[in-house]
Amino acid sequence: MKSKTVRAKPIDYKNGPEHPYKQYESHPYWKRIDKGISDLVANRDLEEREARPYIVGYLCKMLLQRKKKPVRK
Repeated sequence: MKSKTVRAKPIDYKNGPEHPYKQYESHPYWKRIDKGISDLVANRDLEEREARPYIVGYLCKMLLQRKKKPVRK
C-alpha cells in the first residue's frame, strides 16, 4: 500500500499577532534569511512549522548575538 505525502499548508502570518523580532526586520540579514528559507521550502528541503517572522527573526537574533561575542582561540 502506498502512503500519501501530506503537504503542510503555508502559515498565514500577515494578520497574526506582532512578533518579538520587529527590530531585526530592517537588518540586511532579514531579507537574505527569508530568501534562503523560501528557497528551501520551495525545494521541499524544509517544512515550516512556525510563522516565517518568528523563524527569520530568531535566526537574525542568533547571528547578531554570535557576531558580538569574541572568538575563542
